[in-house]
Amino acid sequence: MTDQELKENVMDLKEVNAQLYQELLSFFPMLFLLKSYAFREECEHRLLSHLVIDGEDDCSHRVVDNRIVPYRKVEFAELDCGPIAEIILGPKHGTPPKIVENFMKLNHYGRVKVTRSEASYR
Repeated sequence: MTDQELKENVMDLKEVNAQLYQELLSFFPMLFLLKSYAFREECEHRLLSHLVIDGEDDCSHRVVDNRIVPYRKVEFAELDCGPIAEIILGPKHGTPPKIVENFMKLNHYGRVKVTRSEASYR
């Protein structure tokens, strides 16, 4: 194989890789639709933001374990009511509900109902 053929093969592979990346990226939002029915009580809202892998991106960074992780800061408007109405602790969460209730009160969230989830991770 000549150098020119090798360069052409590399270019072809990069183009196929870019097409595959774009195709896979179109499925990414569907991941946020997958959720076990056992966690329906969360009534959460999920935000989706794509970070650019190559090149510059307008994002913040934090250190997690031994790597730097990019993330986006999201500002929320002031709410008329408390942002947290209820906390349901996961099956493996070890903190007693009363401790979590007190933590929420001391951190200016008011009285927040705290219970344990009936769901398991199985």
